[in-house]
Amino acid sequence: MGESEAQRPLYARLMQAIDVQHTWGNRVGFVKLPLIMLDIRLYGGAIAQFYMVTEALEAALAKHADHELVAHVRRAISLDNLAPGYAADLRQIFGDGAWPAPTAATEEYVDALRNADPVELVSALFI
Repeated sequence: MGESEAQRPLYARLMQAIDVQHTWGNRVGFVKLPLIMLDIRLYGGAIAQFYMVTEALEAALAKHADHELVAHVRRAISLDNLAPGYAADLRQIFGDGAWPAPTAATEEYVDALRNADPVELVSALFI
């Protein structure tokens, strides 16, 4: 007899829930990625957007570090901070000067992360 949905690990349930969208997102990304990689400034612009979102997510998770769900998921997936690596790439590409500005979509998502509750933040980890 198979296990009930509630008995399946949370990570497995979350990944199953986003499987189709995640797969299509990866396919589109793999088509665009070679184009981005040909131009270092275009690549840097994409990394800058990832950096802003990642930094906001990591700060919000740190703010809610004592929440039971946040603490459990961080332990379960051994979550390390990724923003410093993006920042190092951006310094190498653009120096310490002006990095690309956030797009409207990035600003909206960063704002949503800053105002998210712990459950929404954990959900954002799986997008």
